Amino acid sequence: MALADVQTEVKTFTAAELYQRIINDEPTTIVDVRNSEDFSRWGVEGRDSLKVVNIPYFDFIEEEEESVAKVPAGRDQVFVICAKEGSSQFVAEILQQHGIQASYMEGGINIWRNLYDVRDVVSNRFGRIIQVARPARGDLSFVVISEGEAAVVDPLRHIGHYLEIVRPADAKLTHIFDTHAH
Repeated sequence: MALADVQTEVKTFTAAELYQRIINDEPTTIVDVRNSEDFSRWGVEGRDSLKVVNIPYFDFIEEEEESVAKVPAGRDQVFVICAKEGSSQFVAEILQQHGIQASYMEGGINIWRNLYDVRDVVSNRFGRIIQVARPARGDLSFVVISEGEAAVVDPLRHIGHYLEIVRPADAKLTHIFDTHAH
């Protein structure tokens, strides 16, 4: 049996795992297989350790060898993304058949678009300040909770995240501050 005949399961990664790699400044190579027009509108951005290349899915179908050769060399792993997931899974399988360790993002870039990162900035006896980031859009907001009241500074599009933060703190949302147009 030839090595190429052995099928290995292609691993997946989540949008949250990708975001953690970007925050940790880990060397990350993304192959975005969406069409060039969609790629030019927006995509994953990050620090210098992040390398993103656009090689459309149909290029892998029509010119497999040439497309594989465009994948940046010298990285331990390649992360493949597409709009919804199916195309990136297909391309990740092709890359693995060519000896490139590849995985694909669960749910596609649409999941990345709606990823919210919620983390405490300050938590002490006076209250909490919680940062709410939406990395795909570069948006950042804050929730301030103290003495049973909460304020949201520069709220983002989806309000459910704020309600999920305020509810367990037994606080009432009393103020919203919008410092600039989004």
